[in-house]
Amino acid sequence: MTRLRQDSYAIEAAALEAENPLPAFRAPEPDRAVPCAESLPAEERTGLGWAAGTRVLPYRMQDAYTRLRRPVRLPALILENERLRATFLPGLGAKLASLVDLDTGRELLERNPVLQFTNVALRNAWTSGGVEWNLAQLGHHYLTCAPVFASAIVSPGGAPGVRFHEFERCKRLLWQLDVHLPPGSAFLLVSTRVVNLNLTEVPMYWWTNIGVPEGPGIRTLAPADEALGAWKDGRWSVERLPRDPDETYPARAGRAMEQFFRLAPARRPWIASLGPDGRGLVETSTDRLRGRKMFAWGTDAAGQRWQRHLAVPGRAYYEIQAGLARTQLHSLPMPGEAAWSWTEAFGSLAADPAVTHGPDWGAAWKHAEAALDRALPAGELDAWHARLTALHGQPAGDTLQAGSGWGALERLRMEAAGEALPPGFAFPDATLGPEQQPWLALLRDGALPAGDPRADPGAWMLQPEWERLLERSLERPA
Repeated sequence: MTRLRQDSYAIEAAALEAENPLPAFRAPEPDRAVPCAESLPAEERTGLGWAAGTRVLPYRMQDAYTRLRRPVRLPALILENERLRATFLPGLGAKLASLVDLDTGRELLERNPVLQFTNVALRNAWTSGGVEWNLAQLGHHYLTCAPVFASAIVSPGGAPGVRFHEFERCKRLLWQLDVHLPPGSAFLLVSTRVVNLNLTEVPMYWWTNIGVPEGPGIRTLAPADEALGAWKDGRWSVERLPRDPDETYPARAGRAMEQFFRLAPARRPWIASLGPDGRGLVETSTDRLRGRKMFAWGTDAAGQRWQRHLAVPGRAYYEIQAGLARTQLHSLPMPGEAAWSWTEAFGSLAADPAVTHGPDWGAAWKHAEAALDRALPAGELDAWHARLTALHGQPAGDTLQAGSGWGALERLRMEAAGEALPPGFAFPDATLGPEQQPWLALLRDGALPAGDPRADPGAWMLQPEWERLLERSLERPA
């Protein structure tokens, strides 16, 4: 039996204060120059660095926090069946803070004992641990430390589920996570939909970042014999796995490092973090989400300082990740008015440690893949994907938490232009707040209201549709 309940999440947390009123301008160049070794294959160079320049506006920076932490209780949504318990924090971008295997009592994620903001995300504030959903632009998502909409939904067969959704202002995208935990299932299913509201193509970016414990004997496995990375004088190249030292064991990385596994086109996409006993977390997905990555802070002084800063002394973690493109420096062209979807599964994996930690890398990952195929066959995940995506446009039930008012403002602007949001996305008028009021006045009255030049300038807007409304208001006779 599956249950969904609202609860509170006890943690020591720093306070995140008001947003910075000053604008953060984008990088001078929209693309990023990426140095490559001569040996890097041509197919890996295509699109490398495209639209990877820093871009924050119209969002404002979140840089008002300290290291003073106190006990708090955050709103949480808990989805649980007989085998798994998943805890989400809708006030922090729908972070999956904890995933417990109830068969063994094992926490599968890095459940950070503190909530410490640090200058890592696109808007500055970021916290480590759990599972984070990153959309639109290279970096940690604009809403990773902000509330998003959460609503109750009904899964196939009548079990409860939860929907998270928001309006992404930078590229005018809609995103939605429908989370399902079928009765008796050992896997949490997250069905994602992203909709491009524009008539034109946008550079699309998505990476699911999964924090997992780091320690001696913990190894990352993925279905690839090669990886991409900037190992040679900062130049990107392809190398055989495992490298020397074998950094598929994150505790062996001497300094901060990342490697992108080069999955073959026909291989099932997945990645796992397995301990010395051959057990741990596995993430797999339907075919659209094909990128896989491992990131570690490293064992040098700088890496250890970051670990202590983000959590507490003696607490180490690393990340396994899943994305749309081969690397995070690639964006994919998403056509105008397109809707993309995929389904991820998160659960426990058990394999023979003599093989998964053996000297033969290929044998290790193929053995883990066979264990995954037994636990959750690819065809079964594809069948779930078909059933779950059919529900994407269905209206949700009770609102469990409200997000921002920007979605409601965009809905009203679209309605005024004779357009409509795709079904399944609800942005109630009740969420409109002070930030949206000047723009609402422009929409309804044809002009921005007069303001005090000494006051906070308010929320920024770069969306071309609003720029045109503003230009028309300036053309009106006085």
